[in-house]
Amino acid sequence: HLVKTTNNSLLKKYLGVEFMTNSFHHQAINHLAKDFMISAKSEDNIIEGIEKDNIIGVQWHPEKNNDKIQQRLLNLFKDLLEEK
Repeated sequence: HLVKTTNNSLLKKYLGVEFMTNSFHHQAINHLAKDFMISAKSEDNIIEGIEKDNIIGVQWHPEKNNDKIQQRLLNLFKDLLEEK
């Protein structure tokens, strides 16, 4: 699936405006928890990523992404761990 990221999101900063992922699921986010923002959506309008501060949730399976996306996600998580 093609996923598009939201402006001012960490997912956009690290993964770009859009990318392909392996979104296959039968459940999806309907209502966000307080203070979370939608950071990515699929073409069929499914919420694929959410963020709040340094908390990031994704709906796809990052362990099954292509190497390029996996490396970018690892860079994001590494940078979050190194933040003080």
